[in-house]
Amino acid sequence: MAREVKERDSLLAMQLKAQLTNRDYSRFRRFAMFRLRKTWLLSIPIAAALAWLLFPRGQVAAGIPFVFAVVVLFVVGLLLSAFCFLVALVIVSILPNRSRPTLGEHVFTLTDSEFQEVNAAGSASVKLNVLRRYETHEHIYLITPSHVGYILPMRDLQSSPDFLRMLRERTNR
Repeated sequence: MAREVKERDSLLAMQLKAQLTNRDYSRFRRFAMFRLRKTWLLSIPIAAALAWLLFPRGQVAAGIPFVFAVVVLFVVGLLLSAFCFLVALVIVSILPNRSRPTLGEHVFTLTDSEFQEVNAAGSASVKLNVLRRYETHEHIYLITPSHVGYILPMRDLQSSPDFLRMLRERTNR
């Protein structure tokens, strides 16, 4: 029975060959940071806390308008939190054991029930019903529940409209 299902899936399988570049991975990192993780929202409470700690209570008593002092310190807090965020990114980027992207050819296979990827580093297979699909004008990102991401460039998907249609039909938004 299992063999029959596997044979049926292999008959309905569609393949897409894609060339992934550093730019593709860079776009995915940016998407994951600002769209999925919403990390940038942390700057708002950090800025508010810094504004409260650095608030010039003495200058307000001396004549600086209260609203002006609050706005200026909130902007200063945002700038300081952005600086801290950039320092954290630099530190993470120079740490050892950082995973490196697998550039070059990736072969994606789509069956009725599975999504598979084969590249120079190895292969992976995921059930379609657990994948979440996110689309931008340049890429489709498929994310697993364990936050593993697959990058499918639109430049390669446009050459295979049936693969794109089947992917949209069988994955969740």
